[in-house]
Amino acid sequence: MEKSLRIDNNETISVLKKLVSIKSVNPDIESGEGEIEVSNFIAEYLKKIGLEVHSQEVKDGRFNVIGILKGSGERKGLMFNGHADTVGVRNMTIDPLKPIVENGKLYGRGSCDMKAAIAAMMVTLKALKESGMSLKGDLIISTVVGEEFDNVGAHKLVGFHFSKPLGAVIVGEPTSLQLAIKHKGYINIVIETKGKAAHSSVPEKGIDAIEKMAKIIVKLDEMKETASKKSNDLLGSPKMNTSMIVGGREWSVIPDQCVLKVKVRTIPEYNTGDAMKDLRKIIADLSSKDPNIKASTSISLDGEPLDTSPNEPIVKSLAQIFEKLKGSKPPIIGVPYATDAPIFAKGFGAPTCVIGPGDIKQAHTVDEYVMTREVADAATIYALTAQKLLCT
Repeated sequence: MEKSLRIDNNETISVLKKLVSIKSVNPDIESGEGEIEVSNFIAEYLKKIGLEVHSQEVKDGRFNVIGILKGSGERKGLMFNGHADTVGVRNMTIDPLKPIVENGKLYGRGSCDMKAAIAAMMVTLKALKESGMSLKGDLIISTVVGEEFDNVGAHKLVGFHFSKPLGAVIVGEPTSLQLAIKHKGYINIVIETKGKAAHSSVPEKGIDAIEKMAKIIVKLDEMKETASKKSNDLLGSPKMNTSMIVGGREWSVIPDQCVLKVKVRTIPEYNTGDAMKDLRKIIADLSSKDPNIKASTSISLDGEPLDTSPNEPIVKSLAQIFEKLKGSKPPIIGVPYATDAPIFAKGFGAPTCVIGPGDIKQAHTVDEYVMTREVADAATIYALTAQKLLCT
């Protein structure tokens, strides 16, 4: 670390403990006020260290926080991002809001996903502010609400007007500090079949919606086969699974409705449009053979895959900083899960990477934790990357 730029690791852990101690469960998962209290803490911290701070209302009192360390405007800005919400705390084997450090691990809900990265980013901004270094572009930290459910905060954030365009975005989701430049997208698909109710003693008078859905389910194997022929160098092939099915009224009534929910994990080479086209073809083919198959499809929620080029300056800069710190080049990876990153890549037109402390296998677990050493390393990587891109 440069002499004039110092990261206080003790403060990073102190900030992380405070973040973990504040309940911020997504209110669409468990009832409550959601991220309001933790967002207030983040905003106050950023104000105290001298940043320009904005609170961006999202919904129901929940808000995104945007902190800006102003630069000269000679270069495009760099944004660090994290989500303030967590999954639920029910059935955890540890006290979810009591951050305890044991054997180099800090336990608590959100410690891994992803308050560790937020703490590292907050302290990074403080260190750069206190260093007095002249920035040639704005350094921004943003925390958003709603990532764990519907990405509502990220979609709102891309409408925020920055004084200068963003040149790159770093999202701090847990990657064990591996550099993720691609990840899968997703589609939540709802299929509904309509039948005709009748007494079960005369089933021929009705149309069994569950039976018709069963024919569609069998044919989904063909869709899986088609999708499996598409592949990405870092992500592999798309994945698909049936998630939930509901149908019927009671024992003695032929079911007149059935709803199936299907999840598809997409890749750049097989996107939402491709999947829906294949599904609708399957249904059309079945309906041509059986006119009583009356099915509709809709998308409940979808997110695009992340597809950042390894040749982008932000990727090369992060790789160089990692190698300088660790003595070896970082693994450049793709990950199977989804994040807010593609929303920023598209909405801001800025290359976006995902790199953060914590192992994704620890996210959402009953004893969630993050390694404190990784949190410290993350802060160093974030700080040196900002320095490289905005100061040199």
